[in-house]
Amino acid sequence: RACASMPSSAAVEAPRPDPPPDPAPAPPEPRGRKSALAFFGVLLLLFFPGLVAQAALLPAGLAWSELFAFLLPALVATAGSNLRAREYLKVRRARTAAVVLGALAGGAGYLLAGAVMTLAQRLLPEVWVRTFDPAKLFEGPAWERVLLAAIAVFVAPPCEEIAFRGYLQTTLGLRRSPARAIAGAAVLFAAMHLDPVRLPALLLLGLVFGWLTWRAGSIWPA
Repeated sequence: RACASMPSSAAVEAPRPDPPPDPAPAPPEPRGRKSALAFFGVLLLLFFPGLVAQAALLPAGLAWSELFAFLLPALVATAGSNLRAREYLKVRRARTAAVVLGALAGGAGYLLAGAVMTLAQRLLPEVWVRTFDPAKLFEGPAWERVLLAAIAVFVAPPCEEIAFRGYLQTTLGLRRSPARAIAGAAVLFAAMHLDPVRLPALLLLGLVFGWLTWRAGSIWPA
């Protein structure tokens, strides 16, 4: 009876569950504070020399503005904050469906932006419309028009998307909701062009591009 009343060793020494694995170490915090408005100020300061260069030779000035006023500051600011440029600037590959959506949304956006710009041209003073007419950019010789078109098609879009939808929108999204980050980047994108006639249309396109980038997690659809 005494032996039967004694607890067994299995009951006394119940197996203990394995301790949970140690959590993965958190990635290092980015160095320095990131400010979207300060970055925009840098872009604006670097953009004015580009305007002077455009007055001398339009294609060269446009290329300088895109590469050194937009692209380079975004890369330097990202590297200086100890961030992974591919992830932070949203230059990673996008799914095919997102690229198709970007093509459809972009086409529709340009049609709507054209209608908005036409309305703005009718409402704003005629002197503004003549002063900021983008057709004046293509009044030079044929070689200049071809070079200018090539820069506008192949150089300007990636540089501006990396700067505005990549760095600016991502930085705004650190402290703001996605909607506010998209709207803020769109406003700064439209203001950077220094064109009151195209500003409403550029604001609309900035919203479309920002939404595409947020949805896809990549600037490529935009």
